[in-house]
Amino acid sequence: MDPAPNSTPLRAGTKVASIDAWALVQNETSTGVAAPVRRPRDRFWCILRAGLTIVDATSAAGCVAWDPLEADAYYFSPQKGLGADGGLWIAALSPAALRARRADRHFASLHSRHALTA
Repeated sequence: MDPAPNSTPLRAGTKVASIDAWALVQNETSTGVAAPVRRPRDRFWCILRAGLTIVDATSAAGCVAWDPLEADAYYFSPQKGLGADGGLWIAALSPAALRARRADRHFASLHSRHALTA
């Protein structure tokens, strides 16, 4: 049995170290199909230590469980799952994501300085 049945193999020749981010969607809104939040793993089920794992949880937050150790950035709008006003978004960031945010001057210029940081 394949230890990672929902994984997609990397294209031949792809160097894992060249990957900046793994982008996941936790839940598809119109169908309700949900995927587990997991860091990418190799065929031996070892976590690939390259790039940030970023999860769009807009339709899942507050409704679908997740492990914070499996993502570097988990962001969502509380409007759907928690019934909050529209226009607000929340992100849970790992120390690695915070370091990347501070190191990227373009990222800092796109987002408000009112964001909560550790």
